[in-house]
Amino acid sequence: MSGVTDAEIAEKIARIAAAFRLAAVKAARKQGRMPEGLTLSERLLLEKLREAGRMTMSEFAAAVESPTSVVSRQIDSLARRGLVSRRRSTQDRRVVHVCLTPKGRQLLNDLEEQEKERFRYMAGLFNLEQTKHLRKALSEILDVILEGLSRA
Repeated sequence: MSGVTDAEIAEKIARIAAAFRLAAVKAARKQGRMPEGLTLSERLLLEKLREAGRMTMSEFAAAVESPTSVVSRQIDSLARRGLVSRRRSTQDRRVVHVCLTPKGRQLLNDLEEQEKERFRYMAGLFNLEQTKHLRKALSEILDVILEGLSRA
């Protein structure tokens, strides 16, 4: 591959990701909004719940490949903010079901819309020729990543 090392590629990807985060924050400020105060892992938990509908704590921990104690702390935090609800099973009091609240679902929808706005803002930074090259490169990158994930 034309003398480019994996380390150089990794460095470029890290720099692009950092620039993307900076551009997203600038776009959010320009729009008068800052991203919601969720950690990435909390966001992923909310998305997993939206996808699954309802899960027990142990199913949830297994699905996100994290210890139940860690997931339980994160769920406690989300529940205090009204984003998820916890309910004990009527058949087995040891079992706790977790589901997304309407507030949690709305938050995810709002975050996704804000992200789309930021992406549109960032896309506007490129001229037409750059946009064509970027679209092609991003499609190829996505294909490689998805292919790698399917083999993992």
